[in-house]
Amino acid sequence: MFVRKLLAGLVLLLLASGSWAAFPAVRSGTSGNGTTTSSVGSITLPATINSGDLLILVIGSGTTVASITPDTTHGTWTQKEFYQASDGASYVGVLIAEGDEDSASLNITFPTDVGFSYAIMAVQDWYGDLAGVETAEQTYSSTTSSPNPPALNPSAWGAEDTAWVVTQSGRRPRDVTAWPTNYATAGNFYTDGGQAHAHISMRDNLQLESEDPGAFALENSTTGMAVTMAIRP
Repeated sequence: MFVRKLLAGLVLLLLASGSWAAFPAVRSGTSGNGTTTSSVGSITLPATINSGDLLILVIGSGTTVASITPDTTHGTWTQKEFYQASDGASYVGVLIAEGDEDSASLNITFPTDVGFSYAIMAVQDWYGDLAGVETAEQTYSSTTSSPNPPALNPSAWGAEDTAWVVTQSGRRPRDVTAWPTNYATAGNFYTDGGQAHAHISMRDNLQLESEDPGAFALENSTTGMAVTMAIRP
Protein backbone atom coordinates (compact mmCIF):
# COMPACT_ATOMS: atom_id res chain seq x y z
CA MET A 1 0.00 0.00 0.00
CA PHE A 2 2.81 2.37 0.90
CA VAL A 3 4.54 1.70 -2.43
CA ARG A 4 1.34 2.37 -4.37
CA LYS A 5 0.83 5.68 -2.58
CA LEU A 6 4.45 6.62 -3.19
CA LEU A 7 4.17 5.85 -6.90
CA ALA A 8 0.87 7.73 -7.18
CA GLY A 9 2.42 10.74 -5.47
CA LEU A 10 5.41 10.60 -7.81
CA VAL A 11 3.15 10.52 -10.88
CA LEU A 12 1.20 13.55 -9.64
CA LEU A 13 4.45 15.39 -8.97
CA LEU A 14 5.78 14.67 -12.44
CA LEU A 15 2.55 15.76 -14.08
CA ALA A 16 2.44 18.97 -12.04
CA SER A 17 6.04 19.81 -12.88
CA GLY A 18 5.59 19.10 -16.60
CA SER A 19 8.42 16.53 -16.54
CA TRP A 20 6.39 14.19 -18.72
CA ALA A 21 5.46 16.91 -21.19
CA ALA A 22 6.43 16.15 -24.76
CA PHE A 23 8.94 18.25 -26.60
CA PRO A 24 7.34 20.47 -29.23
CA ALA A 25 7.69 18.67 -32.55
CA VAL A 26 7.56 19.40 -36.26
CA ARG A 27 4.16 18.52 -37.71
CA SER A 28 4.88 19.57 -41.28
CA GLY A 29 6.70 22.09 -43.41
CA THR A 30 7.40 23.29 -46.91
CA SER A 31 9.53 25.72 -48.89
CA GLY A 32 9.58 27.44 -52.25
CA ASN A 33 10.51 30.42 -54.39
CA GLY A 34 8.53 33.15 -56.06
CA THR A 35 8.40 36.52 -57.72
CA THR A 36 5.98 39.35 -57.11
CA THR A 37 3.46 41.10 -59.34
CA SER A 38 2.60 44.64 -58.26
CA SER A 39 4.71 43.99 -55.13
CA VAL A 40 2.67 40.95 -54.02
CA GLY A 41 3.88 37.36 -54.07
CA SER A 42 2.16 34.13 -53.04
CA ILE A 43 3.40 31.20 -50.96
CA THR A 44 1.84 27.82 -50.17
CA LEU A 45 1.43 26.77 -46.53
CA PRO A 46 2.21 23.19 -45.37
CA ALA A 47 -0.23 20.41 -46.24
CA THR A 48 -1.01 19.44 -42.62
CA ILE A 49 -1.72 22.16 -40.03
CA ASN A 50 -3.89 21.72 -36.93
CA SER A 51 -5.61 24.38 -34.87
CA GLY A 52 -3.19 25.75 -32.30
CA ASP A 53 -0.01 24.80 -34.17
CA LEU A 54 2.78 27.36 -34.21
CA LEU A 55 3.60 28.44 -37.76
CA ILE A 56 7.12 29.80 -38.34
CA LEU A 57 7.70 31.67 -41.60
CA VAL A 58 11.17 32.52 -42.95
CA ILE A 59 11.57 34.74 -46.02
CA GLY A 60 14.61 35.90 -47.93
CA SER A 61 14.32 38.76 -50.44
CA GLY A 62 16.63 39.18 -53.42
CA THR A 63 16.20 42.97 -53.29
CA THR A 64 16.71 45.33 -50.38
CA VAL A 65 13.30 46.24 -48.90
CA ALA A 66 12.24 47.97 -45.70
CA SER A 67 9.40 45.56 -44.89
CA ILE A 68 7.99 42.11 -45.63
CA THR A 69 4.30 41.71 -44.72
CA PRO A 70 2.20 38.50 -44.80
CA ASP A 71 -1.50 39.16 -45.28
CA THR A 72 -4.05 38.57 -42.51
CA THR A 73 -6.25 35.98 -44.25
CA HIS A 74 -5.50 33.44 -41.52
CA GLY A 75 -4.69 35.89 -38.74
CA THR A 76 -2.08 38.53 -38.03
CA TRP A 77 1.52 37.37 -38.18
CA THR A 78 3.88 38.54 -35.44
CA GLN A 79 7.24 39.64 -36.78
CA LYS A 80 9.98 38.23 -34.56
CA GLU A 81 13.05 39.38 -36.49
CA PHE A 82 13.73 41.46 -39.61
CA TYR A 83 16.89 42.68 -41.29
CA GLN A 84 17.33 44.98 -44.28
CA ALA A 85 20.74 44.51 -45.88
CA SER A 86 22.09 46.74 -48.63
CA ASP A 87 21.26 44.11 -51.25
CA GLY A 88 18.48 41.99 -49.73
CA ALA A 89 16.28 41.42 -46.68
CA SER A 90 15.32 38.71 -44.20
CA TYR A 91 12.13 38.07 -42.21
CA VAL A 92 11.03 35.64 -39.48
CA GLY A 93 7.42 35.70 -38.28
CA VAL A 94 5.08 33.46 -36.29
CA LEU A 95 1.34 32.77 -36.17
CA ILE A 96 -0.92 30.52 -34.09
CA ALA A 97 -2.84 28.43 -36.61
CA GLU A 98 -6.62 28.49 -36.84
CA GLY A 99 -6.71 25.00 -38.37
CA ASP A 100 -7.98 25.91 -41.84
CA GLU A 101 -4.60 26.61 -43.44
CA ASP A 102 -3.78 23.19 -45.00
CA SER A 103 -2.02 23.89 -48.34
CA ALA A 104 -3.58 27.36 -48.39
CA SER A 105 -2.12 30.28 -50.31
CA LEU A 106 -0.74 33.24 -48.41
CA ASN A 107 0.05 36.57 -50.06
CA ILE A 108 3.22 38.43 -49.06
CA THR A 109 3.55 42.16 -49.73
CA PHE A 110 6.88 43.88 -50.42
CA PRO A 111 7.50 47.60 -51.07
CA THR A 112 8.64 46.77 -54.62
CA ASP A 113 8.78 43.80 -56.97
CA VAL A 114 11.29 41.17 -55.84
CA GLY A 115 12.35 37.59 -56.22
CA PHE A 116 12.07 35.75 -52.90
CA SER A 117 12.43 32.40 -51.15
CA TYR A 118 10.51 31.05 -48.18
CA ALA A 119 10.53 28.15 -45.72
CA ILE A 120 7.74 27.45 -43.25
CA MET A 121 7.35 24.99 -40.38
CA ALA A 122 4.27 23.94 -38.37
CA VAL A 123 5.07 22.97 -34.75
CA GLN A 124 2.76 20.93 -32.50
CA ASP A 125 2.71 20.21 -28.72
CA TRP A 126 3.97 23.63 -27.69
CA TYR A 127 3.02 26.22 -25.04
CA GLY A 128 0.12 27.62 -27.08
CA ASP A 129 0.81 31.31 -26.49
CA LEU A 130 3.38 33.55 -28.19
CA ALA A 131 4.82 34.34 -24.76
CA GLY A 132 6.37 30.88 -25.17
CA VAL A 133 8.41 31.91 -28.22
CA GLU A 134 11.68 33.83 -27.87
CA THR A 135 14.28 34.68 -30.53
CA ALA A 136 17.73 36.18 -31.02
CA GLU A 137 19.23 37.35 -34.31
CA GLN A 138 22.66 37.73 -35.86
CA THR A 139 22.79 39.92 -38.96
CA TYR A 140 25.45 40.14 -41.65
CA SER A 141 26.01 43.34 -43.60
CA SER A 142 29.26 41.90 -44.95
CA THR A 143 29.05 38.59 -46.78
CA THR A 144 29.75 35.31 -45.01
CA SER A 145 29.50 31.63 -45.91
CA SER A 146 29.09 30.57 -42.26
CA PRO A 147 26.19 32.52 -40.70
CA ASN A 148 25.98 31.66 -37.01
CA PRO A 149 22.68 31.80 -35.07
CA PRO A 150 23.42 33.46 -31.70
CA ALA A 151 23.19 32.06 -28.17
CA LEU A 152 19.77 32.29 -26.52
CA ASN A 153 18.66 31.84 -22.90
CA PRO A 154 14.87 32.34 -22.70
CA SER A 155 13.96 34.90 -20.06
CA ALA A 156 10.44 33.57 -19.42
CA TRP A 157 11.28 29.98 -18.48
CA GLY A 158 14.14 27.74 -17.37
CA ALA A 159 15.15 24.14 -18.06
CA GLU A 160 12.15 22.57 -19.79
CA ASP A 161 11.67 20.38 -22.86
CA THR A 162 12.26 23.41 -25.05
CA ALA A 163 12.37 23.02 -28.82
CA TRP A 164 15.19 24.94 -30.49
CA VAL A 165 14.91 26.18 -34.07
CA VAL A 166 17.49 27.87 -36.29
CA THR A 167 16.80 29.89 -39.43
CA GLN A 168 18.94 31.56 -42.06
CA SER A 169 17.86 33.70 -44.99
CA GLY A 170 19.02 36.40 -47.38
CA ARG A 171 19.86 37.35 -50.93
CA ARG A 172 21.24 35.10 -53.68
CA PRO A 173 20.69 31.34 -54.09
CA ARG A 174 22.76 29.77 -51.31
CA ASP A 175 22.35 26.06 -50.58
CA VAL A 176 23.23 24.59 -47.16
CA THR A 177 26.26 22.30 -47.32
CA ALA A 178 26.21 21.63 -43.54
CA TRP A 179 23.60 22.40 -40.86
CA PRO A 180 24.49 23.48 -37.32
CA THR A 181 25.41 20.49 -35.13
CA ASN A 182 22.35 18.50 -33.95
CA TYR A 183 20.05 20.28 -36.44
CA ALA A 184 20.34 17.77 -39.27
CA THR A 185 17.46 15.33 -38.70
CA ALA A 186 14.49 16.75 -36.77
CA GLY A 187 12.97 18.70 -39.65
CA ASN A 188 14.75 20.69 -42.33
CA PHE A 189 12.94 22.86 -44.87
CA TYR A 190 15.00 24.94 -47.22
CA THR A 191 15.27 26.42 -50.68
CA ASP A 192 17.60 28.54 -52.72
CA GLY A 193 15.85 30.21 -55.62
CA GLY A 194 17.05 32.41 -58.43
CA GLN A 195 17.46 35.50 -56.24
CA ALA A 196 17.25 34.46 -52.57
CA HIS A 197 17.31 31.61 -50.03
CA ALA A 198 15.52 30.55 -46.81
CA HIS A 199 16.37 27.71 -44.40
CA ILE A 200 14.81 26.43 -41.15
CA SER A 201 15.54 23.43 -38.92
CA MET A 202 14.60 22.10 -35.45
CA ARG A 203 17.17 20.64 -33.05
CA ASP A 204 17.19 16.99 -31.95
CA ASN A 205 15.41 16.70 -28.57
CA LEU A 206 17.60 17.53 -25.57
CA GLN A 207 16.53 19.41 -22.44
CA LEU A 208 18.62 22.60 -22.36
CA GLU A 209 18.18 25.80 -20.37
CA SER A 210 20.05 27.74 -23.06
CA GLU A 211 21.41 27.01 -26.51
CA ASP A 212 24.29 28.29 -28.63
CA PRO A 213 23.94 26.64 -32.05
CA GLY A 214 26.88 26.20 -34.35
CA ALA A 215 27.12 27.87 -37.73
CA PHE A 216 25.52 26.99 -41.03
CA ALA A 217 27.88 26.21 -43.89
CA LEU A 218 26.68 27.70 -47.18
CA GLU A 219 27.94 26.97 -50.67
CA ASN A 220 28.97 30.62 -51.07
CA SER A 221 28.97 33.91 -49.19
CA THR A 222 25.92 36.12 -48.64
CA THR A 223 24.49 38.90 -46.54
CA GLY A 224 21.47 38.09 -44.41
CA MET A 225 20.24 37.03 -40.99
CA ALA A 226 20.61 33.94 -38.79
CA VAL A 227 18.09 33.42 -35.96
CA THR A 228 17.86 31.16 -32.92
CA MET A 229 14.33 30.47 -31.63
CA ALA A 230 13.22 28.82 -28.38
CA ILE A 231 9.72 27.27 -28.23
CA ARG A 232 8.35 26.44 -24.80
CA PRO A 233 6.59 23.09 -24.30
